[in-house]
Amino acid sequence: MNMPSLEMEAVTAPLDLLVVRALLVCIFTSGLASTSGGQQLADNSLTTFNFLGMESIANEVGRVAQMTFGPDGKLYVATFGDGVVSYDYAPSGELSNRTTVWSRTEDIPNGVVNGSLGVAFHEDPTLGTVMYISPAVTSFFNVEDNFTQSIVRLTDSDGDGNWGELADGEINQAIADNLRVTDLHQVNQLLIKDDTLYAGIGSRTRTGGEVSEYPDAPNPDDGEFAYTGAINWIRDLTQLSDDTTTSNTAGFDSLVHHTDTRPFTSADTGKLTVYSTGFRNVYGLAFDSDDQLWATMNQNENPLKPDELHQSNFQDDHKFPKGNEVSGDWKSNADAMSAGFFSTFKNPVALLGNHASADGLAFTNANDELSNYVFLVRFASGKDLLAIDKITGDITTIAQGFANPLDVISDPMGNLLVGQYGEGGEIFRLNALSGPFADLDESGSLDLDDWNILKQNFNSDLSNLTKPEAYLLGDLNGDLVNNEYDFALFKEAVETQGGFDSLSQLVNAVPESSTSVYSVSIFICAVLAVQLRPRHMGMVR
Repeated sequence: MNMPSLEMEAVTAPLDLLVVRALLVCIFTSGLASTSGGQQLADNSLTTFNFLGMESIANEVGRVAQMTFGPDGKLYVATFGDGVVSYDYAPSGELSNRTTVWSRTEDIPNGVVNGSLGVAFHEDPTLGTVMYISPAVTSFFNVEDNFTQSIVRLTDSDGDGNWGELADGEINQAIADNLRVTDLHQVNQLLIKDDTLYAGIGSRTRTGGEVSEYPDAPNPDDGEFAYTGAINWIRDLTQLSDDTTTSNTAGFDSLVHHTDTRPFTSADTGKLTVYSTGFRNVYGLAFDSDDQLWATMNQNENPLKPDELHQSNFQDDHKFPKGNEVSGDWKSNADAMSAGFFSTFKNPVALLGNHASADGLAFTNANDELSNYVFLVRFASGKDLLAIDKITGDITTIAQGFANPLDVISDPMGNLLVGQYGEGGEIFRLNALSGPFADLDESGSLDLDDWNILKQNFNSDLSNLTKPEAYLLGDLNGDLVNNEYDFALFKEAVETQGGFDSLSQLVNAVPESSTSVYSVSIFICAVLAVQLRPRHMGMVR
């Protein structure tokens, strides 16, 4: 459709006609814009005022299980089927130089997957940079298939990008290789803070061992062990620095896992012991800015219960059953109780929906408002990114339309990266604001200078700029144009965040010229457009 130049008409037309035309243009065009479908940001104030937009930054990644940034600034991605890969990561979000840094031969009939659900890094004072992974086993949800799983540490001392090459004198050591899991759940995401490693290990059974999975129980592979359905930790990884060859140096040699209480009672800080328990399948792990550990739990399916978000402290129990038919209920085990377990029981901070498969979670300190939320993804029901208020548990949808998202992390600038498992694996970046929304001069507050930038760039084509660059010229909804939708968002920001007492104060601050008054009329028409517009356009490209 051909439309006359509004800027030219604004110089010659009478003022009252300008206002009428502005209102008509506003009403007409507000019905034209629409999102492109697929992945998109949600329409709510938390999203609008804190994220510039969302874009795909990598596809065909492999089925993403966990993402983390290494000490070298690269993005490392543990996949379920394509090993562990790395990317060079630019501040703009551009990913390049995809490299497979670890892989193994897949043997599905025997449960061996070329991949890992966890990846984390530690700066060891003796060994240098160490990568930790948990090589994956199959996940067909058959509890009759029992596997032994490991937590492995790797080094890349020659710097060639291939980790754990024994022929080159590098470390490739299963520090805990006696972890008995089933095809139902396994060792999930890994997290390292300072010198401590945390590992979520799912339950071996659907019901926490309350009901036998086998018809002729008791069975030596039935039920829960001390370390299953739990967050486990190695409190001091430096305790392992002197022995780089012995297998299972951080584990316990045990033939009877049903009755082994050492994961509860051991004070050895170099062993893999229980941090907190009472989980079904604990997947995502993350620390907030107050050093509080948070975790997601995939809850029961029979009887059906909603997934949960938990804040977890040492020796907390999160109320999912834990027992087996040899030693009985772990929660009445005298040794575990005397060690301090099963005395503090925690309720979830939030319920996340039935069949949700709530998985990876993250925090961002991009700005003060976002630091109040836990961000997590739901793999199944929802297939979305949620923000959970840490205090109230209130839930806000941030983005949706993903193909089985399994992880979310914050990049060094505070932007959020969502990794999806489905459709070959894809990574999306949500560009987070570092200050108040619509603070175009980045002064830390919303004021007349921001208004001037907005109106001076009205109707500008910003398509040759990046979204962060266009934002600073008034493109508040991410469509690479400064137009009436951005004026509507500016108005909403003024009313929500302050900076002006009222719209009339803003109008009075504008010089008396026909062009400026026309811009104000567009701003006034935003009162209508704000109810009709899409808040974010061109979200994924």
